[in-house]
Amino acid sequence: NIISRDRDFVIDRIFSRSKTNYLFDAEVYNSINHDLAEAASISQSYDPYEHFARHGAWENRPVVREEHVASILAQISKSYESLKNGFLRQFAQSQLISDKHIKFIREEFVTIILHSQANHFMRPIAHALANALVQAGVRTQICDENADGVEHATTPIIIAPHEFFTFKLPIKLDRYALIRKSILFNTEQIGSPWFSSIMGVIFGSRGVIDINFQSSEVFKKSNIPSCYVLPPIDRRLRNVFLAENNGQHPLFSWIRSNVKSDGFPDRPYSDRDLDLFFAGNKTFLRTRTIAKSAPYLASRNCFISYTDSPPSTIPTDDTSILLFSGYMNIVSNTKLVLALPRYSIGYFEWERFVAQGFANGACVIASNPLKSPFFEPDINYVDAPLRNLSSYLKWLLETRDGADSAQAIIDTSRQVLEEEMSPTRVGNFIVSFLSSLDKDQSDDF
Repeated sequence: NIISRDRDFVIDRIFSRSKTNYLFDAEVYNSINHDLAEAASISQSYDPYEHFARHGAWENRPVVREEHVASILAQISKSYESLKNGFLRQFAQSQLISDKHIKFIREEFVTIILHSQANHFMRPIAHALANALVQAGVRTQICDENADGVEHATTPIIIAPHEFFTFKLPIKLDRYALIRKSILFNTEQIGSPWFSSIMGVIFGSRGVIDINFQSSEVFKKSNIPSCYVLPPIDRRLRNVFLAENNGQHPLFSWIRSNVKSDGFPDRPYSDRDLDLFFAGNKTFLRTRTIAKSAPYLASRNCFISYTDSPPSTIPTDDTSILLFSGYMNIVSNTKLVLALPRYSIGYFEWERFVAQGFANGACVIASNPLKSPFFEPDINYVDAPLRNLSSYLKWLLETRDGADSAQAIIDTSRQVLEEEMSPTRVGNFIVSFLSSLDKDQSDDF
């Protein structure tokens, strides 16, 4: 009976939200799923919203098309300045500690849940998020799905729900009960197959913390409580990550010791030994860009890790745990971090912009990514059209004016990261969001 009640509650929540949703379009849903288009044409009782809530959400049926996503993001972009200013006002307001804030940190215990098979780079996200909450005074723990008592967590934050609810879960974790009370930390890009597979989970959750600003605004317009959070990395946390690096991963062990640096990211731009860093999986857009710039890149000192997408996630183990810290180690002695997007719509990717670039004193060069309210193009990172990438690289690496501009960009981005986006300030903002959510009345509370 408890399971049935949780299931019905989640289905009703999905149904009501899909009917007033910015993402879910009944015509698109029917047109993508041809069997549903046929059902709609022959049955007057067919309801796409009810079908999605009861069946489609759990069958991983596709919901959005690429052009649908582009149209949604275009509408968000038209209102970006207004949305950005509203977000920054809300972020500033959250630093004024309210009675709700004090009550939350006194009464609540936040459990950040990361699947044991999650991609290895989700673990740093979880730790950065936990660090922010702890700095804001919140009792916080990180665990995986197998931890004792995890099913009784009262304020669970699920990292990477597109992985968590796709991978196998233990019997003790009823997914409906967990979805009903969870806050999801979404890291996946709208429009990707991974994202589409968990739209039902997102619609059924208490709320969403999104690593992408535009996605969080889409959720708000979709009647889903949401906020935007870039997990902050201060110098202390950066050194915690770097301490995990023993230099034994084969991707880094061949590099001369004088190229690698474990110090603070204060080495000036012009004194760094490597010119450019990029790590990512192959996509058509990235391959075309790298190939076009290959003649120039071949003349410079570059670190490029470019591989086929793995058949499945790379979970954290004794080897993969070295990748995140190893990349940070290399970038701390690199001038430029190249942020090439996976898809035609470039996102402001946390790992490349924040964890690799800003936190390690490197200059990030990207091509028209979706914007973040905290960081401005050509002030905190270089915004370069991909067709002219080689020209920008030559300017940044071969001219005094380019080097001076890069150093100024590095200094401003670091200032934002250390002051505006400090763990305490971000933690206060998260607390403000969590304390605004309706208290769920499921049996675990």
